Amino acid sequence: MHKRDIVRLYTQTKDMKLPFHIVSQSQRLVFASFLNAVIDIPILNEATEQIIFMKAVDVIADAIERQLEKMGSKAFFEGVTDAGESRVDVWVVATATKINEKIDIPVLNEKQEQEAIEFVLHAMAERFLASQGKTIAEKKGKGKMFGFI
Repeated sequence: MHKRDIVRLYTQTKDMKLPFHIVSQSQRLVFASFLNAVIDIPILNEATEQIIFMKAVDVIADAIERQLEKMGSKAFFEGVTDAGESRVDVWVVATATKINEKIDIPVLNEKQEQEAIEFVLHAMAERFLASQGKTIAEKKGKGKMFGFI
């Protein structure tokens, strides 16, 4: 099953509980590993940080999935339709701020929480656009997030 099919199925069955997560366990592991590489928690070793980031990504992904279930994918991704990078960035920041108000990850400060939520949302926005056959048009001269992606 392709990502496009998953988004289509989710949209058609928004009132029905689907047997999978929109953000899979393998994607959650990748997100947690990336966040562990770019966000440092003083005093903790890398293995402990990885566990914390796995839990943090679970909290973030579950909150996003609840919003998707509540609103439906079309309404949730409303500001991501034109595929322009600045438009997607505005949507990511606004949506991440709303989600950050609803969740709390005790070990992370608010700035770190915001960055983590924005990272997951940006990846989901790219996936949503890909399901519609679009890509995010990158601004000229602008570097990638954190210099990695």
